[in-house]
Amino acid sequence: MADSNCLQPRHLSEKKKAPGSLHKLLFSFCRSNNGFRKIIVVSYPYFPRSVWLATLPLLLKPFGIRVIVDVQDLPREIPWTRSHLLWWIVDRLYYLYADFIVNATECAKLFTTKARGYMAVIPMAAHHNIIIPGPAAATRNGLTLGYIGTVSKSRGFPEVINVVKNLRMQGLAIDLVINGPNPENIDLGSYSWLRYGGVQPLEQLAQLLRTIDVGLIPYLDREYWGRMSITKMATYMAAGIPILCLELAETSSILAKWNCGISVQDWDGMTAAVKKLYDDKSLVQSLGQNALRAALEEYNWAKQVQKLKEFIETVAN
Repeated sequence: MADSNCLQPRHLSEKKKAPGSLHKLLFSFCRSNNGFRKIIVVSYPYFPRSVWLATLPLLLKPFGIRVIVDVQDLPREIPWTRSHLLWWIVDRLYYLYADFIVNATECAKLFTTKARGYMAVIPMAAHHNIIIPGPAAATRNGLTLGYIGTVSKSRGFPEVINVVKNLRMQGLAIDLVINGPNPENIDLGSYSWLRYGGVQPLEQLAQLLRTIDVGLIPYLDREYWGRMSITKMATYMAAGIPILCLELAETSSILAKWNCGISVQDWDGMTAAVKKLYDDKSLVQSLGQNALRAALEEYNWAKQVQKLKEFIETVAN
């Protein structure tokens, strides 16, 4: 098997001066790695000097260099702007010579017709040995909904709060737990049934998840988030709690495959689904058990590391 190195580009905050001479960098790199089959892993996108970095591996290709692009996110630029043109160039360069890691099947559809190399789908996952289920929902009174992640208008706030408020006005004992940053300073109100906290360490988050009965993914941007694997989905799965989301292509497909959650079209559908889960604790428990099975069998980091290892071996050979 060929040896491989993973070279990650520096974060913007760690940016250093560009090399004075590109050909000197190429010569130094190739001389120091003579006799080895190397793999460069590039985190895509949003790294400094993206066009330069996309061009460099192309120049190294005659020396047997293979490039894997790890698609962490998808750029959304306004058409016919400078940034849109730059990303178009970056895309075309990588399509020409790179292999790809994407985190969702829907995302892969954007690349399969354009990219020439290998491709692997490695979804986001959870630390299932740290995040573990709490007491069954059937043993608790009422229903506790939970949301972990950034609080923003594009992610369903304050609509989520209004859904719970309206259901409580109908006499349903529903609580809401929100955990994450609030960069837009959205007014979350002051309610005895709403518990809000900022970002916290994984171990504390794991304890918080043990108090939640249903995990929410109320994202409004369906075109974008419908193509991505969402980390909170796997996190809810590891906690053994069912997932309730606005319909997103990738997430909804996974929930249907594992029968571990409910997808709805709009806020009326969200309200109806919460009512259904409130009235049927056996459904909550069944969906939660399926969610945990999905985490143990597929959406955990140990499983994804193995997938990554197999993919790198395929590319290296």
